[in-house]
Amino acid sequence: MMFKNIAIATLALTLTLGACKYEEGPNISLRTKRDRVANEWVFDAYTYNGVDALNEINGDTFKLVLNMYRTNDYGSAIIKPLANGGYETSHTGNVTKKWNSNDVIAYSNNLPDHVKAILPGGYWNFDKRHYKLQIKPELSYDPDNQGQVLSHEWTIIKLKEKEMKIEGRDKNDIPFTFTLKPLNDEPYFF
Repeated sequence: MMFKNIAIATLALTLTLGACKYEEGPNISLRTKRDRVANEWVFDAYTYNGVDALNEINGDTFKLVLNMYRTNDYGSAIIKPLANGGYETSHTGNVTKKWNSNDVIAYSNNLPDHVKAILPGGYWNFDKRHYKLQIKPELSYDPDNQGQVLSHEWTIIKLKEKEMKIEGRDKNDIPFTFTLKPLNDEPYFF
């Protein structure tokens, strides 16, 4: 009986001390941080310099999806929400027939610069303490642009299975926050 009590106390102490201690995050999680980050995320809230600016990312016709994979790759996709609650992605069929490509270009050109900088995809990783996401965009798509930033650091404020909140600063040192929600309710296994 005493062994059982010691084992339970040790397990509780281990879970409590090794738990995810983000500012707004859960105290205990049985899923790893990498598994919680890996998902198809849509922008649920976005503030720039303390002002709500979600309409800059989620337009009338299109929304941006950030795909974070367990393999430390990430990518993005543009989706078009449908009236039935579903959506079309840029990978669904022949986009040029379904979507006006000028509208997609106008949408992506109007995104904030610090969001456009991560669009081509690339790699992500945690810092040593797992408090920050290091975002490293693929730079080979535009060799003429010498003003590219090699990586971005986003501080994780909340990391749950169904919500991630991060904050960062753009190249002008202006703060922004993203609240991301999963695109689908089903588990993400990529």
